Amino acid sequence: MIQVAKYPSIKVQNSKFSMFVKFKYDPDTLALIKSLPSRYYEPTNKVWEVPISDMDRLVGVFGKENIEIFNDFPELMAYLHLKEIKKESLSLEEKLEFYKNITCDIDYTFKTKPDGHQIECFNKGIKLDSMIITDVMGLGKTKEAIDLMDYRKSVGQIKHVLVICGVNNIKYNWHTIEIPKHSKHNSQVIDGSTDKKLEKLNSYWMFFYNIINIESLRNKKIVAKLSQMCESGAISGIIVDEFHRANNHKSEQGKGLRELNAKYKIALSGTPITKRIDKSWSILNWMGLEESSYWGFKKRYCHLGGWTGYEVIGYKNLDELHERFDQYQIRRTKDILCLPPKTHQTIYLDMTTEEHNEYKQIKRGIIRDLESGALDKISPMAATIKLRFFTDTIKARAIKETIEELKENDQACVVFSMYKEALYSLANDIRKFNPLVLTGDISSAEQRQQMIKSFQEDAWSDVLIGTIQALGTGYTLTRSQYVLFLNKSWIVGENEQAEDRCHRRGTTGNVTVVTYIVRGTIDERVEDILKNDKVYIDKVIDGVPIFKNTASLWDTLLGDD
Repeated sequence: MIQVAKYPSIKVQNSKFSMFVKFKYDPDTLALIKSLPSRYYEPTNKVWEVPISDMDRLVGVFGKENIEIFNDFPELMAYLHLKEIKKESLSLEEKLEFYKNITCDIDYTFKTKPDGHQIECFNKGIKLDSMIITDVMGLGKTKEAIDLMDYRKSVGQIKHVLVICGVNNIKYNWHTIEIPKHSKHNSQVIDGSTDKKLEKLNSYWMFFYNIINIESLRNKKIVAKLSQMCESGAISGIIVDEFHRANNHKSEQGKGLRELNAKYKIALSGTPITKRIDKSWSILNWMGLEESSYWGFKKRYCHLGGWTGYEVIGYKNLDELHERFDQYQIRRTKDILCLPPKTHQTIYLDMTTEEHNEYKQIKRGIIRDLESGALDKISPMAATIKLRFFTDTIKARAIKETIEELKENDQACVVFSMYKEALYSLANDIRKFNPLVLTGDISSAEQRQQMIKSFQEDAWSDVLIGTIQALGTGYTLTRSQYVLFLNKSWIVGENEQAEDRCHRRGTTGNVTVVTYIVRGTIDERVEDILKNDKVYIDKVIDGVPIFKNTASLWDTLLGDD
């Protein structure tokens, strides 16, 4: 039997309180306490100090029946109570019924109505200062984080929120799509040169959400400014999107993140934390959920060996790790949720300075060519194809990252494009995933059907890529719940047909359709045209697009970016 109390910390860092463990000397009990990765002996009072975040480890080592609480320790009492009432896994039908009937634990008005699984996340999140959301792609992790931070603002817990985007380009998704849609508050993107970023940070008070990319945390001036803002309480909430991008504990951005200490923290990723065990210490340490050192954490959960003796060759203590972070982590997959038939998502991407300059050169060349001829005799599709090819190279990089995330979650995907050239380039970049490629170059119907069978039935590959013309009609691809558009047809109906290869009879879950757009380029203009295709485009019986209002169309496609 051991006695456990809660008192102010002595040796445990970054925590106001610790657990203090007392017991009669016994070599077996002593060996058990020493098996904990973080423990410090306090000789004056002859007690052992252990981080509160390690209460699950303490209970796992000694057993709840051998623990006596001898002062006011509500956290440990709540944890022991949860262990007693823990239920076995529900069936799919029971889970669906649970999400159908779940209600919010408090009286709060959301800007956009949450689904059942989002209410579940909200109910858990309002009880935690730090939370990890690892729902799979398409379930609305961004909305869940926004709802929690908006709520904390409404009850006076938070003044301003810093959103740190692990993928640079998604900061504009937060600013232009997600926050305006789901939040009652405004936002700004902290971008530009270092001086420009510092200038924008000085105007933080005008915006509830301040959004920055994680690469900015490599800059010591930026980190110093943000750290000061956290210390003063100006920033009291931080969201890290795609937090696995900060998993290198030696990287400048990983170090920079760990210098930012806000009271309320939310980490988002589509990748379960226990799939990157040896790389998860940095974010967990920042969130205050792991007190042990990097090497202490690694030794506890990883078998080390290999050439140097320090390579990760396997994992251990996984039950402990799962239970430990289930306290702070919430993760759901699509197969258990009744979501709308299709979810559309747009991912905005940025060009580098060099890419922007190259894009402008291509565009100026097209304008010069147009000025020498009659606009109404020149096909917009043909004239602008160089611009679309150029943005495809940028989008292909982002699609590769999406495919890697989906692979981590054992999810298949289908990638569509109007142009085969970009697909072949993408296939080469992701060749380690053995992608199947179906374009017009494969004329044999038998060969095409065999390729579809290899994807749909044999699961030979988790990635099928093809042109809209070759793959977008006639096939059933319900094995995939993810459709990624490298680029789109000028005709809305053809894009919708392509989406429906995955969303048709036999679909087992919600289909997420992702469109990639490079900001400030023709991609945005094409999307505008697709939204207003009745104005710009008419389709004749053979499927060839005929463009109307040609002068207006050229203004739309090649106007100032």
